Amino acid sequence: MRSGRAVIEIFPGAHQALQRLVAGEYGGVRIAAASSLDTLRAVSIGRAAMALLEVVSGTTLEQAFASIGGGFGDDFRSCGRGRASLTRCCNRCC
Repeated sequence: MRSGRAVIEIFPGAHQALQRLVAGEYGGVRIAAASSLDTLRAVSIGRAAMALLEVVSGTTLEQAFASIGGGFGDDFRSCGRGRASLTRCCNRCC
């Protein structure tokens, strides 16, 4: 997947680990990730990428974060920093 000239992808080792997590190989662990997105546009692109990149066929990165190990529900969607963090999408803070 591309955003302008930049390639957006899941690194191979992370992709393999996510596939194994989706398959339930590590039990009930939950996962989290951090981002350095610092503009509203970057946050928008990051969220769009998570909704499109597939971990396994039919399961997007966004779905994986929401569901692995019981997930965090919608609370995982907080991304960005500084002013970009104002785009938080959890049901508890907005």
